Amino acid sequence: MDIRHLDYNNSIVNLACSVLKHYGAENHHETLAIFDNYLKKNYKNVVVMLLDALGVDALENHLDKGSFFRRHFVSEISTVFPPTTTAATTSIESGLTPKEHGWLGWSLYFSEIDKIVNAFINTLGASDEKAADYHVAGKIISYKSIYDIINKTGNATAYSVSPFGTNKVSSHVEMFKEEFYKDFGKDFLLFSKAEVLEGNLFGEGQAHKKFEEFIGDFLAVAIGDQGIAYSPKSKQFLSNHAGMTKQEMMVPFIVVESHG
Repeated sequence: MDIRHLDYNNSIVNLACSVLKHYGAENHHETLAIFDNYLKKNYKNVVVMLLDALGVDALENHLDKGSFFRRHFVSEISTVFPPTTTAATTSIESGLTPKEHGWLGWSLYFSEIDKIVNAFINTLGASDEKAADYHVAGKIISYKSIYDIINKTGNATAYSVSPFGTNKVSSHVEMFKEEFYKDFGKDFLLFSKAEVLEGNLFGEGQAHKKFEEFIGDFLAVAIGDQGIAYSPKSKQFLSNHAGMTKQEMMVPFIVVESHG
């Protein structure tokens, strides 16, 4: 299995920081040089679309070379670790590494309420039961969104469109209608907390106060075709993304320019 290290100088975090810098907002990491060159053209509108689980591997193996996405492919960039919906989306929406924002995975244990909470949707386990009468992750591991940061500059208007965004939609159809390693068997690597911290696995920067609690004492990272579910009722998918394989880690940077 081709294991891929994180590159937090050529990642989606840097992409978000490019947007922040372009609109005169504070950013905490290096920008993505290849994106900066496009932004210098001063487009009237800049739309950043995050397609969940779309990696370079999927692009190359499931789309023809003449397909729309592959024709507009510019470069490989790195996602964040872990390459999950929650961690990656939050990095895009904050310009911070997972180490900084603390949203490390879909389900996180919050000692404040002694419960494992699905961070985005504020539910418990595989049920629809609400974790609390307030949004637990939103309160305990809150962060400043790039939309708020950009809007405060007065240089542009920024907003998000997603099931969880400032402009909520329920599907992609609705959206477009609207605007150092130890072997853990052959399938896992096992990291101690010290190795996670020393290796900056979750990125650089000032660690969120909940960071070390969330990562626990040991971290098992998938490098094969097996995964670990904390509940037998967890949903089963044909594929998942939370490991350290090239197929999960490398994502495409695609640019579509409109001159109309």
